[in-house]
Amino acid sequence: MAVQPNDIVKAVASMTIGDEVTTQSVWYYWLDSAAEVAYATVLAALLTKVEAVYEDIKSYIHQSNALTSIVANIWEWDAGEGKWLTGPLIGVDTLTDAFEGTDDAMPNAVAGVMTGFSSDVNTRSRKSFGGLIETFATENEILGGPLAAMTAALTEWLTIIDLGGGDALFPVVPDRTGVARVILYGLVSGLSGTQRQRKPGEGI
Repeated sequence: MAVQPNDIVKAVASMTIGDEVTTQSVWYYWLDSAAEVAYATVLAALLTKVEAVYEDIKSYIHQSNALTSIVANIWEWDAGEGKWLTGPLIGVDTLTDAFEGTDDAMPNAVAGVMTGFSSDVNTRSRKSFGGLIETFATENEILGGPLAAMTAALTEWLTIIDLGGGDALFPVVPDRTGVARVILYGLVSGLSGTQRQRKPGEGI
């Protein structure tokens, strides 16, 4: 099985916080290729990307937390329903991490937040990273070291995934009209936020 040129891929990465809470981050990519790309190749590339993003901020995530799994599917627009739907399963794999924070943990809902922006001001993608330690922020203001780490994670997220042979996965954000818009730039919030976010029925 293979991902077809111009397909949109959705990956959901799961993480446990303190063996009690499961959080998930959602990643969308557009396949720019002249020919189909094997499911295994795409899944491996997505796994590597997610682990690389978390690697940049590993010093500020408590070591008791753990990345667990990644699930990838084709993400399809249904014109009749007027919404995005989960398509064929690309695959499931196990994520690994090297979280090394040893200071006291912050409340589970507290997160570092970064946002990716498309050409449409109303279409953006937000990533929240929880499981943080207290030295991540003081009185809600993110400190210099953690802010630099978040900026590195943002750069990693927005870097195109090179699959070789001229094939690539571009980070995108699906809008409400069936268009997946390429993320052009991003911003890291200087204030700690929350990882509580849902848009029921939209899969994000």
